[in-house]
Amino acid sequence: MDETRGFVLRQTGESTDPTVVCESCGEVIRDYRLAWVMWRDVLGEAVTKPTVLCKKNGCNSQLRYIEFASMELGDYLINLCRNAGMKSDEDFRAALEFANLGDQI
Repeated sequence: MDETRGFVLRQTGESTDPTVVCESCGEVIRDYRLAWVMWRDVLGEAVTKPTVLCKKNGCNSQLRYIEFASMELGDYLINLCRNAGMKSDEDFRAALEFANLGDQI
């Protein structure tokens, strides 16, 4: 995988920003509704690396990914947060408030 695609940290000015980049075309995903997370469901594999693909350019519809398991990016991110310990509305609200602090600078 290209190290500048998928779930990456991008340096913009003096800020380091978590970013999602399509692993097929390199499009920065700015709308979670326009992306899928896909993975090859291999029997017996305990850990699988997800592949992030955009809908905007049809990357998620490419033939090579037809048999991959998948979920929308929004669902993936919510599950990721829950699995990392963010269980309550209060946890999500606090994280969102912290993330919004950057918009106020």
